[in-house]
Amino acid sequence: MSLTPLSSSPRLEALLERLRGALVRQIWLHGLGSLLVVTSLWLLFMYGADRWLHLPRALRLFHGALLVGLPLWIARRHIVKPLGYIPLRSGLARLLERAHPGSDDLLVSAIELAPMESDAPGRELVDRVHKDAEGLARSLSPDPVLERSGPRWRFFTGIALAGSCTAILAANPVLAGIFFERALGGDLPWPQRTHLVLEIPAVGQRLQVESEGERVLVRAARGSDVPILVRAIGETPDEVILHFDSGHQKALGSGGTDLFRTLLRSVQQDVSFYVTGGDHTDEGTSVRLSVLQPPVVAGIAWEVTPPAYSGLAKGTVFDPDVEVLQGSTVRVTIQPDPADATGSVRLLPEDRVLPLIAGVFPQRAQGPEQPPSEEGQPAGLSFELLAQLSLRVSFDLLDGSGLPNPDPGLHALTVVEDRRPEVFLLAPSHAEVDVVAGGAVPLHVRLEDDFAIADVRWDLRNAVDPDETLSEGILTSRPVPRDLSSLGSASRDRQVARTRLEVNELCPEDVAAAGSRWTLQVVARDNREPLPGSSQSAPVHLRVVTGDEYLRSVKDQLARAGERAGTVYEQGRSQLTFLQSVLASLEQITGDTSPPDGQPDFSSLLHSAKRLEGDARALARDLAQVTEGLLYARIDERAAPLLDGLDQRLAEQTERGFPTQAWAELHAAHKAGELGQAQLAGDLLEMVGLALEVSEEHGAQAVSHLQGARDEPKPAQVLGHVEAALRAQVEVQASLDRLLAKLGEWDNFQSVLTLTRDILNHQKSLKQRTQRFAEDK
Repeated sequence: MSLTPLSSSPRLEALLERLRGALVRQIWLHGLGSLLVVTSLWLLFMYGADRWLHLPRALRLFHGALLVGLPLWIARRHIVKPLGYIPLRSGLARLLERAHPGSDDLLVSAIELAPMESDAPGRELVDRVHKDAEGLARSLSPDPVLERSGPRWRFFTGIALAGSCTAILAANPVLAGIFFERALGGDLPWPQRTHLVLEIPAVGQRLQVESEGERVLVRAARGSDVPILVRAIGETPDEVILHFDSGHQKALGSGGTDLFRTLLRSVQQDVSFYVTGGDHTDEGTSVRLSVLQPPVVAGIAWEVTPPAYSGLAKGTVFDPDVEVLQGSTVRVTIQPDPADATGSVRLLPEDRVLPLIAGVFPQRAQGPEQPPSEEGQPAGLSFELLAQLSLRVSFDLLDGSGLPNPDPGLHALTVVEDRRPEVFLLAPSHAEVDVVAGGAVPLHVRLEDDFAIADVRWDLRNAVDPDETLSEGILTSRPVPRDLSSLGSASRDRQVARTRLEVNELCPEDVAAAGSRWTLQVVARDNREPLPGSSQSAPVHLRVVTGDEYLRSVKDQLARAGERAGTVYEQGRSQLTFLQSVLASLEQITGDTSPPDGQPDFSSLLHSAKRLEGDARALARDLAQVTEGLLYARIDERAAPLLDGLDQRLAEQTERGFPTQAWAELHAAHKAGELGQAQLAGDLLEMVGLALEVSEEHGAQAVSHLQGARDEPKPAQVLGHVEAALRAQVEVQASLDRLLAKLGEWDNFQSVLTLTRDILNHQKSLKQRTQRFAEDK
């Protein structure tokens, strides 16, 4: 019996050997690539970490152990183990069949069926399987089983990283040697990449800087600002750290440059410090800052000599700041500490520098009658100037060693200007005034000045040609009592001046022509030297009108006053009705000490009463202006005593506003017959008196009682106040009735007067035409 050859499928065997060899090569490529990648990356990490972080020895030894252990672990995991996992012949055959589907496990069957003897049963079937497998092996290839790109890329990547690592280490063999020695546990230091230079720039004379090797000595005045510069040479770190002897640290950022800056503000005590940053970790250059006591201004004295015209006394002020009159001579003396200090003064904002002259510092007076003693006066430094503009004074001092004062400070010298006098027109009270030939113009002014009024003048100019002066004159002024003043400081000079200008004396002609227009102004000058200050009042425009035109103007003004009086009357009637209803509601309350529910709003009543009082006062003012204008126009020939009385009382006026007291006294005197029997002006004055009765007497009483009703908690007392307010309101309405009647009489009188005047003018015109006709015949 013959046996089948041991290898009855040589092509299949060759195919399986090729597949096995390809798998071994792929495992080695993948394993070696992984080994190179991991080893190269870890070696680069070790180099970079130690190069920039200067790792301690223990950590470096740990990194070195990982450099040995990682490749062994990679070799075992990616080479040794995969090689042991390569399948046998049947497994390789199965891989081929999976890569080439449709073989129906022919290859696996051929491998597993051993050769049989020639006379063994089933030999023909086994031979046919081997024959078919051999035929199939001719057409198969191991390439579909393999993924060749992955291992190749892994291997080439490892080769590239290994080459890069070798190139980096070979680029600087010295650094590479240091690295490997440190990786083996050595302590050979790395070369220093960053060198920091600590500098203290000297700012003028404020800092004194000396260098002694690697130690910088700085002398600075207490309160100075010390600048610090750190310059990085080589590699610039992101930040540097200042280390102070107190343990405090301060981080400085560079802002992208090799220069780090900071400022020690207002140093108060000695301090030492050094700087570190990057791999500059040693102390290196250190700074010792010594703080010294600087020279200071211990005291300041302002000796002020005001200009002679002001009448102010010479004085010495010891305050840090001072106010002086413009034109004053000011001698400024400071007391330096130490006494031997010298220096200069800087005047701002002009930035002018003056030397300080040695002298003595003035002392304060011991008492009002004891002058300061000159014995034992401390040393001083002074300068002198003429005060024209406000300025700030800064003293730069140096002590005997050249140390300056770091914060000179500023002292204010405020120059107060001698202002021009102020002119307030009290009369005429309007910017445009109508006058009548033969009449007069009241000129009443209030004057104010910082020191003294030198003279007051008035001038009258042609309104058409302002350069033409028609008339001028001097006003005699008198001082205003201090307790009557209400404007500004009590130290100002206040005066009033009043005169009566006759209209016929204001123009070159004997009689002022109707239609003329003039401009009246008052000019005041003070006693300022060398050039006095002058001011003008607001211009008053005068227009000369005829008597008829003036009366028509008076009629229009009285018509407007009549409308206002009617409005006030309606307000009073509404107030009277409201008071009556309030009184009726309050009379129902008996024996109750608490306010009833729904008590009237006395605040609203009080507001209406005050409004009525104010409107009545405005009505009185309008009527007074009409009366005053009529008196000064001298339309009423019998009103001369009344004009003199009015002029005398208004001369006492020192403030702006409506002088109710003067008009009340004038009305009382005229009513008593002390000022003659004026006709038109007397009627107008009677109207003024009635309006004043409403505003200053009855209206004021109503306001007072309503205030009492609002503030009174007891209903019984409230009732009494309301009854009194009602009586006062009744009197108000009675006075308003009489006033409206007077205004009506005046309107009828003016109508008759106008009709008579028209008839006379018509007769005069007819007579003139008749005469011309007779002359023509």
